[in-house]
Amino acid sequence: MALLIALLGASAGLAILVAGWLGLLTVMGASDRWREVAARFPAKERPAGKAFRQQAGRIQDGGWYSSILTVIPTDAGLYVEIERLFSFRHPPLLLPWSVISGGRERRGIFFGLRALELTVGANPEMTIWFRKKAGRVVRTYFNRYSGQLRTI
Repeated sequence: MALLIALLGASAGLAILVAGWLGLLTVMGASDRWREVAARFPAKERPAGKAFRQQAGRIQDGGWYSSILTVIPTDAGLYVEIERLFSFRHPPLLLPWSVISGGRERRGIFFGLRALELTVGANPEMTIWFRKKAGRVVRTYFNRYSGQLRTI
């Protein structure tokens, strides 16, 4: 009987923890602009290609995503998803190269970071920071489809 009560208590605790986590992600998802951007640039499926995990980024007037983004540069555009643990109510994006009208590269002092500011229309919509190898690959695609980056 004591074992049954202990198991029920552990199950209830786990259920409360999961519900709390999903609640937190729901509030975060409602307060940032990720879903708004995803509605404009939905990704139908995860493309084939080299995935670069643990990239960082932010959406203008929205959320900050510190080392939880996975990006896959493809001929169709830049695929961006949030790691599964944090992805509830955050569908993946496919930012076509055609909507990225400008960009600039900033070389960081630490950790070999490169920041690529993606400009959608006239406003900077999203900024993503790439580590060395990801930055080199994304830069190649960007230069091929959207023009040359300015280095700052």
